[in-house]
Amino acid sequence: ASKRIWQTPNKKANFKLPTSLETDPDIDVGGKNVLTLITVRSNDQFNTTVYGYRDRLRGIIGTRMVLLMNEADIQRMGLNAGQEVDLEAHANDGV
Repeated sequence: ASKRIWQTPNKKANFKLPTSLETDPDIDVGGKNVLTLITVRSNDQFNTTVYGYRDRLRGIIGTRMVLLMNEADIQRMGLNAGQEVDLEAHANDGV
């Protein structure tokens, strides 16, 4: 990729888009305590390599064990900022 040489029929980088954000249509995403999890990189992370524990963009220092949530979801679930929580996968795929 750094040389911009693409081994594709049209010699360009090609991207495939998912058909939807739902990977399993059998997952019930309508429950009141079901949230959609996404991941973000910090400013000191490249791909999967973490170079430090200071995310100056979000003001998070000293840890990667952080869950950023919408304020309305925090209030709806009766949580508090800084509280430790347990997360559980809602998918029934055995992982």
